[in-house]
Amino acid sequence: MSRPDISIVMPCFNEQAHVADALEALLAQQTDYVYEIIVVDSSSDRTPKIIESRFSDVTLFHSSTRLSCGAARNQGIRMAAGEKILFTDADVRVPIDSHSIDVE
Repeated sequence: MSRPDISIVMPCFNEQAHVADALEALLAQQTDYVYEIIVVDSSSDRTPKIIESRFSDVTLFHSSTRLSCGAARNQGIRMAAGEKILFTDADVRVPIDSHSIDVE
């Protein structure tokens, strides 16, 4: 895969009720941009298992130590390969037709 245009970083902590819907919305985007999704998780619930079992195209970083939102974002930045970085949260549903992933 070539370098993505955009890296989407999603910090997670105990988001098993929301993470699948959020990732499905991101993966359904209709855009010409090449993007990667990075989830930085420090959950103690099933969040990482849900991601591993259902979202093979998503990069998961799981920390066994609780990360603050800022620390999780910083970890995501270190992992990002995209020219631009977009942050979102696990309880956000990005509308497919809103041109949400538009970085110009």
